[in-house]
Amino acid sequence: MMVTTLQVLAVALVAQVATATAVVELNDENWLETVHGKSVFIFFDEFENEECRALDDTWEKLAAEWAGHEVGLVGRVDCDSEESEILCEEYGIVSLPLLMFGDPHSPEFYEDHDRSYATLSAFAKKHISKPPCNLKNIDHCGATERKLLTELSQKPRQELEAMEEKAHEKVAEVELKFDAKIADIQAQYAQIVAEFNTELDQVRQDTNYKWIQQVLRHWDEKDEAEGEL
Repeated sequence: MMVTTLQVLAVALVAQVATATAVVELNDENWLETVHGKSVFIFFDEFENEECRALDDTWEKLAAEWAGHEVGLVGRVDCDSEESEILCEEYGIVSLPLLMFGDPHSPEFYEDHDRSYATLSAFAKKHISKPPCNLKNIDHCGATERKLLTELSQKPRQELEAMEEKAHEKVAEVELKFDAKIADIQAQYAQIVAEFNTELDQVRQDTNYKWIQQVLRHWDEKDEAEGEL
């Protein structure tokens, strides 16, 4: 009996290991510690989004390829979760799924519409196999980035903060334009729905649809009652 019990436990343990995910789950609490010194490839996720779910197996396979890597990290952020609310807001996540890569503190958007495993795997090998380009890893930067970082690092903090503020203002302008376009689309949608409902009601009135349905239901009920006799 004990042997059987041990066998069952062993099988359960193997099954648990087999189903364990290689994807690093990231949230507001563990973000800084987990991504420190890493080059990242992050999947910003939403549970009920069909496009997100279609990416699950591919992302799992990619994460397994990078599991335990010294530098590269393949992770996921659940933007449905309250535990990731600050993170998703900070990175301006609007539409999902969204993939970002590179330096975790200033990641870039993955803009290729091809999300096949082969394409993502090749992309990851090119972009996250070495430390990100930043002041701490300036040797990993290209000549242009190295020159820019050197120039910026020599500016006084006050000047950098002023430059950052101007950048924020430009970002806010872009966001306002986006919000205005979305509001316009929503207004158009509401108008289209209202026109559809009005037209549909008119068609139903003109064709006596409501009364036809009532009579047909009456005959169905009558036929059913006669069939039971």
